[in-house]
This record gives sequence, structure tokens and C-alpha cells, in this order.
Amino acid sequence: MKRPLIISWSQDFSVGVPQLDKDHKQLLHFINTIYANSTAMNSDNIEDLLSSMIAFSVKHFHNEESYMRRIGFERLAEHKALHDEFMEKAQQFLNDFRRSGKRVIGAEVSTFLASWWKDHILYEDQQYTTAGTSVGPR
Repeated sequence: MKRPLIISWSQDFSVGVPQLDKDHKQLLHFINTIYANSTAMNSDNIEDLLSSMIAFSVKHFHNEESYMRRIGFERLAEHKALHDEFMEKAQQFLNDFRRSGKRVIGAEVSTFLASWWKDHILYEDQQYTTAGTSVGPR
């Protein structure tokens, strides 16, 4: 049986930087897997998934911010602030999950994650695609 998806990759999400696109696909995979576990009322893997997504997000944000720095992206400080806000919210979800006795997290968490990533990639990340070249992060 195929797992339900809350968000699917579309070429519209591409930022034209292969490594960053690969990272974005991985992050969407985390979100979809968290969603599938929460809709199946399966909390066994959610803590690990959230922790892994947070750790991967730290790496991805570092790569993305390094890329923006290299291309001279003017809105780097504002973009970094959005990343920091996301990290705080994701950590809050993880802490709430742990405090709740590991009850299955609700659809609102998956909805937040999917909505944030969709908006962030389509609106915020697309701004640096026009500012730089297709040189991947180092």
C-alpha cells in the first residue's frame, strides 16, 4: 500500500542548484513520512523522524546560506531569520511530542511542515535563483 503524501515534488520547486534541489527533495520526504506515520496513528518513528529532519535542516540551511553568501544574495539576513524561525518551531514540535508522552502528533504539525516548505521554496528560495548562477554549495 502506497503511503499518503501531504506534498509532492514538482519542478516548480527547483532552485536550479542540484545539491539544494536534492536537499529539498529529502526534506519533503521527511515531511511525507512524518505525515504518513501520524495519519496511520503510528508514533513509533516520529521522534526519530523529527530529530533527523531537524538535523538535516541544519545541514541544508548551512549549505543554502553558504550558497547565498557566495552569490551575494542581498536578503541573506532575512532568509536566515526565516530558517531560524523554522528551526525553533520544529524543535518546539519535537519537545511537545516528547512531553506529551509520545502521543501521535496531529495533522497540524504535518500541515505546518508542508505549508512552510512549500511557501519557503516557492517564494523565498526562488528569490536567490535569479540572483546567482547554478554553482552548487561547497
